[in-house]
Amino acid sequence: MAVVALAAALVALGAWVVYDNVTAGDSATADATALIDDFSAAAMANDGAKAMTMLTPDAVVWSNGDVMTGATAVGDAISTTPTLTMERVAPVTVEGDYAMTFVNYGVPGAGYEPTTSVFVYQLRDGKIARSWSFVTGVTEPFDNLAR
Repeated sequence: MAVVALAAALVALGAWVVYDNVTAGDSATADATALIDDFSAAAMANDGAKAMTMLTPDAVVWSNGDVMTGATAVGDAISTTPTLTMERVAPVTVEGDYAMTFVNYGVPGAGYEPTTSVFVYQLRDGKIARSWSFVTGVTEPFDNLAR
């Protein structure tokens, strides 16, 4: 039964990814998707300076229990994390000033293998003002999914 459920989930995710690649959705969704993808690309390239241009000066990022405050601090962290991976695996959904997606996120060089995480972004003036990442099955409130 678990295999059937997993197979169904994979088929649904595959359909979702195909749909995401075929249609950009409304303008707010297309803009948020482009911003999130560009930010992830800069982060994986360890280009903290470029990533900073996509953040508000007072941006706050919550990740793996750490809190980084300010675009400069986030950019510095990105520049010094050479094995960072952030691959979006689901469409971006937007509600008001918030965007959400699923990302395979990890830092293999630091012992954190990529795992599917929920990323929530608060957007302001076309930039990321706040970002929260939650590892499904590990980070509260998603730590009890398997119970």
